[in-house]
Amino acid sequence: MPKLSVKIFDFIIAILLGIILFIPSIVIAILIKISSKGPVFFLQERVGYKEKTFKIYKFRTMKIGSSKYGAITIGNDERITKIGKILRKTKLDEIPQLINIYKGEMGFVGPRPDTPEYKEYYKKENSNFFDMLPGITGKASIYLSNEEELMKNVDNPKEFYIEKIIPQKVRLNEYHLKNNNILSNIKVMLETVIKILKK
Repeated sequence: MPKLSVKIFDFIIAILLGIILFIPSIVIAILIKISSKGPVFFLQERVGYKEKTFKIYKFRTMKIGSSKYGAITIGNDERITKIGKILRKTKLDEIPQLINIYKGEMGFVGPRPDTPEYKEYYKKENSNFFDMLPGITGKASIYLSNEEELMKNVDNPKEFYIEKIIPQKVRLNEYHLKNNNILSNIKVMLETVIKILKK
């Protein structure tokens, strides 16, 4: 079970960030609405702690419509809007996930939650994978931040994702099974900020 001290820390920081980012979020929402048709938020079913499904919140970065790649997004995906490219690069599209933290579905640090169709592939790599609360960022998010680019020129993005990306994600995120404490989480959060600034 996620440590109570970590959950309290996450909730307090999420409240503070919610206040700080309220006005910027309003601006982002306006830009999304005037740049393309569709809702401000993108909601998608993900698998979380103990394999429970929940709706993840994001700012919408894509045009409304289907894609041959389904839930997978590649580097040159034509669905991504102009404002969406900026939001993705800066990770500002993740701001609404503060709502998921308020609801106790996510923390700041942990494995990125994936869609139900990939659940069994994660369990195959590590049966304890879903004993971790998913996070907005984590070791895999940092070291595989170029995930979309990696799949840009492959013939079968879904197959590549299952065979190459998921095993790496599981190995990297095993760190969080052993290091679920405030100090290590702050370190990962700082690593994330540095990674974003370098981009």
